[in-house]
Amino acid sequence: MAGATVGATGGTFPCALNNYTNLQPSYYTFDLSVGYDTGDVRAILLTHAHIDHLGSAIWFASEYGTPVYCHADEVGHAKREYLEQVSILDVALRIWRPRWAVWGVHVVRNGGLIRDGIPSTQPLTAETAARDF
Repeated sequence: MAGATVGATGGTFPCALNNYTNLQPSYYTFDLSVGYDTGDVRAILLTHAHIDHLGSAIWFASEYGTPVYCHADEVGHAKREYLEQVSILDVALRIWRPRWAVWGVHVVRNGGLIRDGIPSTQPLTAETAARDF
C-alpha cells in the first residue's frame, strides 16, 4: 500500500497502487465518484520498492511527473541501483509447492520480473512531507 496526496483536498489518504507493471493503475482505493482522478495525485509515498508496490508509481511518475518518495534507505532500491525481489531461481526452487506455483504464475503473468525503477525517487524528509503531504 502506498500513500498519495490528492491536490483537490490537500490531505493524505491511503491509496492502493499495487500493480506489477508500469501501466496505468488497474485499481486504486481513492474514490473517483467524489471527483478525484489519477491526475489529482500530487505525490506518492512508497512503503517499499518491490515491483508489486512500485509498478503504478512508475506510471504516475512517467505520465504526470508525480513525485515519488520513500525512506532514504529505500531510494536506491526504487531507482533500481540495486534490486531486492524474487528471481526466476527463487520461484523455480519452490514451484513444486502448490501455493508457490499459483503465486509464481501470478507474478510472471503480471510483469513481476520487470526491473524498471523510478530515477526521480527522493527520500521523504520533513520538508517534503510538509509540502507534498
